[in-house]
Amino acid sequence: MTDSSDSTTTVLTIVILLLAFVAVSLVLARIGRQRAAQRITRSADDTPGERPPGSGSKEYVMGQDPGPSGGHRGDPALPRHHEQTRHLERSPAVETRRLEQPPHLEDARRDPETPTDRLALPPYIAISEPILPPADTEPMPQPAWFKAVRGSSLDALLTRSRFVLGRSTNCDLQVDDEMVSREHCTLTHSRGQWYITDLDTPNGTAVNGEQIPAGQPVQLESGDAVQIGDAEFVLTLRGKRPIPMELHAGGATARGGRDRNEDDYVIGANLLAVADGVGSRPSGDIAAGIAIDLVGTPSRNLRWTHVVTAIEAALRAHGEDDPTSVDMATTLEAARLIDRNGMTFVSGVHIGDGVALVDDGFELRELTVAHTFGKELAIKNHPEAGRHPDREKLVKGIGLEDGKPDLWEERAIVGHRYILSTDGILRALGRRQLIESLANVRHQPPQMAAETVIALAQQSDLPPEVLDNMTIAIADVCRSGRSGRAYDNQIRSALPAAER
Repeated sequence: MTDSSDSTTTVLTIVILLLAFVAVSLVLARIGRQRAAQRITRSADDTPGERPPGSGSKEYVMGQDPGPSGGHRGDPALPRHHEQTRHLERSPAVETRRLEQPPHLEDARRDPETPTDRLALPPYIAISEPILPPADTEPMPQPAWFKAVRGSSLDALLTRSRFVLGRSTNCDLQVDDEMVSREHCTLTHSRGQWYITDLDTPNGTAVNGEQIPAGQPVQLESGDAVQIGDAEFVLTLRGKRPIPMELHAGGATARGGRDRNEDDYVIGANLLAVADGVGSRPSGDIAAGIAIDLVGTPSRNLRWTHVVTAIEAALRAHGEDDPTSVDMATTLEAARLIDRNGMTFVSGVHIGDGVALVDDGFELRELTVAHTFGKELAIKNHPEAGRHPDREKLVKGIGLEDGKPDLWEERAIVGHRYILSTDGILRALGRRQLIESLANVRHQPPQMAAETVIALAQQSDLPPEVLDNMTIAIADVCRSGRSGRAYDNQIRSALPAAER
């Protein structure tokens, strides 16, 4: 009897403990559901405003509807679209906001006496997998640099998908030029590419020297030059190689009034150079030839100072082998395309009395200063600079006592023209007439332009016997792969019929 009573007591104790455990579990579960409901209520109160389209975020809607845009909560107390979770593109945080409240929760917020068990809602769901921008939104563009190279002192960092250029102060980039319309053109970013659109302006918009059709977007590449009015800008895209460039060049030379021609030149897809053997020195033609041969041989990455050193060594070695060639000397004007840090430049070297110029289509600019005694006096503002009897004496040259060259460098821009000339043309035409002549042949292909300038120099008013050797090399920067014939035809088609 005692054993039976003990067994009954043990069973009752176990049952009581189980009931107590269940009761505690229910209480804890209710407390958890109440706290979850309170968090949802606060989230509803603190709902942020709508983000604009194209913000780079994706929304997940959760409720009874297990549609493709969200997860299924499976709670009949929820409306079809109850809660929205948005994953922010540039932040690891997940933003959750209420789209609408269940009817019983709206009642609870209005009536504080509503039983709390009516507020029981499932916990949050955090979306943490990678999320791509919706197909109908445009991600933020990679910043692009829109640098002014002429006619404007303002550059622009393009960080938005649309950018307006014009004369108005309301434009994103104001260009103070009467040839520029109030709203002239737009730069837009779409699907990873930049486009420019002319807004039907009277004076138009040009890309790499070519007018673009009004109202039609034209794709831009890194390194493209944009011209509006007298202003010019270059677009540089981060992490992208610029468009490949090459030189379309031409050259010409003439003896002038001399018995032989001691000038020499070379032109190529990446190089142009002219050299003038120093007069009153032996074998000037050999000196100029050695300089041109060595300029065209080394790698594009070899420094100009090293090239000049190599020429000096070759001149000395030739003089040691041939006593008639001792003390040879030459001038040198050379330019080549180089790539550095993902950009293309025109790199030049100058030593002597030649001249190097660049023509951007609007003005011609000298890149060098002649190494003559008269120019040295002019730099010092000496009153005898223009009439000193030794004003044309050469003070620097390869093979002379002072053989240190001057270096120059320009950003390579499609459509820019580079001109290298020996001093003979400058003496025959004079500086002013040379500039005017180059401006008049601006629309001619390089070879035709070079021959035209040489012909004009030979018609100089100077007596024929005093005319020096004259050589000129002209090169246009253009896109790689464009044949010379196609380029010439395009230039000629733009000329008036009488000039073709």
